[in-house]
Amino acid sequence: MRAPHAGLLAAAVVLVLPAARPAAAQYGAVDGEWRSYGGDNGSTKYSPLDQIDAGNFDDLRIAWRWRSVDGDVDLEALRESEDDRPISIRGLQATPLMIDGVLYLTTALYQAAAVDAGTGETLWTHDPQAYLGGDPTHAYRSRGLAYWSDGDDARIFWGTSEAYLLAVDARTGEPVRDFGDDGRVDLMEGVPRAERGGTNHQGRNLVGVASPPVVTRGVVVTPTIISDFVIRKEAPPGWIKGVASWSGAAADPETGLLYVPSENRFSVIKYYTPDPAAGGNLRYTQADFDSGVQPAMPRGLPLLKPPYSRMTAIDLNAGEHAWMRPNGDGDRYRNHPLLRGLDLPPLGGEGHGGPVLTKTLLVSALSAGGSDGGPRLVARDKATGAIVGSVDLPAGAVGTPMTYLHEGKQYVALTVGGDVPELIAFALP
Repeated sequence: MRAPHAGLLAAAVVLVLPAARPAAAQYGAVDGEWRSYGGDNGSTKYSPLDQIDAGNFDDLRIAWRWRSVDGDVDLEALRESEDDRPISIRGLQATPLMIDGVLYLTTALYQAAAVDAGTGETLWTHDPQAYLGGDPTHAYRSRGLAYWSDGDDARIFWGTSEAYLLAVDARTGEPVRDFGDDGRVDLMEGVPRAERGGTNHQGRNLVGVASPPVVTRGVVVTPTIISDFVIRKEAPPGWIKGVASWSGAAADPETGLLYVPSENRFSVIKYYTPDPAAGGNLRYTQADFDSGVQPAMPRGLPLLKPPYSRMTAIDLNAGEHAWMRPNGDGDRYRNHPLLRGLDLPPLGGEGHGGPVLTKTLLVSALSAGGSDGGPRLVARDKATGAIVGSVDLPAGAVGTPMTYLHEGKQYVALTVGGDVPELIAFALP
């Protein structure tokens, strides 16, 4: 049975690697590292590190900042040569990995980079120039990559907007020539009606990749995405559909609590009959997201009741909610002329970014509430959901935070926005 989708269709591709030593079952990140997108292959987003706690979270300072290498790409020249395509580098959504003192991440333009975990220095970059292969199925963004090692060789894997799975040497960034065809595998192979170079009616690639693969027991499992915006019946299929909570939950293996960020909102989408002269043969298809008229109360008040975003802790042992907290005060609602004089509780609506869990804290980003009213990183008590610490962010968070230990010091790292987005790392002074 297919689950309801949330804006894209996804399919999985499986590839087998040379045999590596099997690992014992484990939950959460180990040895102070962050070896996969969610910390471990179970995506718990949990690390037992406890150097940063409720008593010192407010003392965190930015230890280093890494500017996305996408900023070095000549976008103006690229737009001129590519018929003024709307190329953007702002989607630095990746959650980095950390192995052996090195952070690995991908960028909005599907470059990969290795960064020194203690200084933020760039160690190597690999640019597959995926941006020359047409517009992504949905947008310029890559959420991350995967790491594999057999003790001798170490490889980094990630997918691109033109539907290739790439493998490079984790130490050098050079392609692994014996993987696939000179270091890459064509993910369109075997997908019905997916032709390389083909585009949909919006001029976008038919198949691509946005999310990171998973490597387990010598097998690489990679997702693909296929556009919803089709006008013909003869389109590539999507066998596994998307999920509802894009930012992802976090699970505590010690307490059995699952922490889920969510929003209380809806989107109205128009449906229309595509023009046969443009190749359409569907009776109906959907227009862009939020293309319909969004219902609202008089004078712009929200139609739905608050909280407009929240963090919920679910006790998996009992199947019950342990607590729910609004994500932020929601001042943009509270300051509405019709509500300003009311004694309202926190209304949420300040983001639903994914969390990272430590021994004592639940850490996530909010879009408001900082010392100057701007974005911030907050720490909650895992048992109650109460905010016990807050530090300002230099710009709004783009990716989900992670944590690691390097040379005896715990760091919390995440990507933030800007004309050229950055990866930043917090640590105690």
